[in-house]
This record gives sequence, C-alpha cells and structure tokens, in this order.
Amino acid sequence: MAEGGSKTLTSNLQVIPGAKVQWQRCIIDDDVRDAMERYNRFLAVNVSHHPEEIPKAAYSQLEKARDGGIPIELITQDAVKTVKLKKSLGAGASKTFYDTGDGQALAMNAAPHQFYDELMMHSYLKKSGIPTLDIEPAVIRWEFQGTKYSIATHIAPSFSEYAKENAFEVISKTSLVIFNHLNDKKVLSEGQKPSILEDWDASLTPLVKDIRNLIDNGVYNPGDAFNMILVGKGAKFHSGGPADYEVRSFPIDFSSKIFRYDRLPVKNQLTAEDEKTILKAHIKQAALIQFDANAHQLPKDWKRLVDNLTERYLRK
Repeated sequence: MAEGGSKTLTSNLQVIPGAKVQWQRCIIDDDVRDAMERYNRFLAVNVSHHPEEIPKAAYSQLEKARDGGIPIELITQDAVKTVKLKKSLGAGASKTFYDTGDGQALAMNAAPHQFYDELMMHSYLKKSGIPTLDIEPAVIRWEFQGTKYSIATHIAPSFSEYAKENAFEVISKTSLVIFNHLNDKKVLSEGQKPSILEDWDASLTPLVKDIRNLIDNGVYNPGDAFNMILVGKGAKFHSGGPADYEVRSFPIDFSSKIFRYDRLPVKNQLTAEDEKTILKAHIKQAALIQFDANAHQLPKDWKRLVDNLTERYLRK
C-alpha cells in the first residue's frame, strides 16, 4: 500500500517489495535521497501494518503509553528495547515529544506522514550546515488483543543533552523557564557593550549566515515559528569563530498533520522585505536573551538597537 497524499506524484525513491507502506517522495538532493532510502529499508523490515489497517481500539491502547501506563517496544537502527515513557518534554501543534528515560525524546505525531517530513528536512539541513536535531527513524511496537502493531516515528536527543554540551535551545516564544535554563548566559562576552553594533558581529554573524542559507533553500517564510540555539565555544554547533557564545538558527519542526512535502526542497522566492522580517525576528530574540526580558532589564532604546542591527546585517 502506498502512503496517502493530496495528489499523485512521481517518486524517485526505490520501491521496496513487500513493504507495508511506501513513503513516496520526489527528492532532488542525491545525499538526502540516499539517506531516505536507507531509512525506508529499515522501516520495511520493522513496520508490520499500514497505519490505516490498525484498528482504532489498538490506537486507543497505544494512548496508554503516553502516560507510562503500558510498556512499548522501541526499535531504532541500533537496538530494540522495551521502555515506559516518562513525561512529556513539550508539544507542538501536531506532535508531542516524550522522555524515554535515557536522554532521548520520542515523537508522537498526529498524522502518519509527519515523521517522514521531519527526517527529510533534517537530513537536508544537516547537509546544508544548519544546526538541527540529530533525529533518526524509530518504530513503536505494542500489543493489542494478541496482535503486535507498529507505527513509524522519529527519535532525537532531548534538549537537556545539548545543554550538557554548552548549547541551549531558545524557542521563538521564550518563557521564563527557558531563561532560567540559560542560567544567566548572555550573547555578548564580558566587556562588550550592547550599544556598540560591532560588538555583536562575532556572535550574530553565524546566525545571519544560517538565515540566508535557510531562505535561499526555501525553508523559512515570514511568520514561521523559529528556534535558535545559544552555543558556547568548543561545543558542537559553534562555528569556531572568536565569540564565547554564538547564536545559531536551530529549526526543528517542519511537519503538519494537514499537508506533507511531496518534493524536496521546496523553494519560494522571497522579497527583500520578507527577508528583513525574518532577520529582525531572530535578532529581536537575541536581544531578549542579552537583556533578559523576564528580569525587566530591557533598556529603553532596545527596539532601536534591534532595528539598527537588522539594517547592519541585511544583504547589500
């Protein structure tokens, strides 16, 4: 059975005989296509039912796993283990991540195709040099009335694991919890002055390069939710530049329960004003980190500073 979609497309992925579901996509990038074909082979071996073949009652049984009520088998490319999910680590519009108890976050998606879109986009971003989650395919297997069912999803390191490596996620709507998580870390190094535009260059230039890369590859649009990461020198995502801490883009959520990516990449031509809007939103968030908005330390002219920094980093 083929995975359902809104329209027919010509897939350039290898068809795997006997697979319970074929995730059809047209993937232009050779490396990403190779990666997805490897994932498809793993999924063909471990996914026992097409999602539409699984009874609703069996899905209801799986819901008990969300609060740790029943154990599930978690199958990755490296191992098969039985886990009881711990707590929810956060939720988006159509997915929730759960703590597996070993530093990993398991996604529970609203629609079957979502995990595949996430895997495609993260593979593409990783190749493009954009910091992003190290996600991999996973299969959840559980038993209902004597039959074992399985669904495909993805798993990633929890954000607490990145913090151990001196890298801190910053969501677009940063809360007090996230500011506490940063533990008073700032964008600028000691001795640098926020009012001097040049002092921001070492910390923000990697972010600006990321944003341009994302825009040029059709990933960002005005109004999209965005994530960033504050990364310390020597940590995985630090560019190696002179700044003690850099701000990098950290996109992590690309899937929707309503639509799917039929092909990759999907490039949209943005105007200069669109790019300015996206850049300003990121720089505003960087300023809020620096000034600690929740501690009420925003200077009176901080909005003007954001405007000036945005103008500084626009493409000429």
